[in-house]
Amino acid sequence: MLSKQRLIGLLTALTLAMVAIMLRTMQVQVLAQDSYAAQLNLQQARGQGLLGARGTIFDRSGNVLAVSHYAYICACGPKR
Repeated sequence: MLSKQRLIGLLTALTLAMVAIMLRTMQVQVLAQDSYAAQLNLQQARGQGLLGARGTIFDRSGNVLAVSHYAYICACGPKR
């Protein structure tokens, strides 16, 4: 069994660690929210150019299996 001093020291260390984790969580979620939101928008809101045409794909009998067509994609940003 732990001595009383070791138990108090262990509980103090655990309490300080939990307080440090809670303070860091508050800093990330409350104080630095705008910075992280801006980073998120930079990472996720980006366009991608159209890749080159691939051409028509045929099977061994000469039948068309797949063709390249232009397609439109519609996406919405719920917070914009």
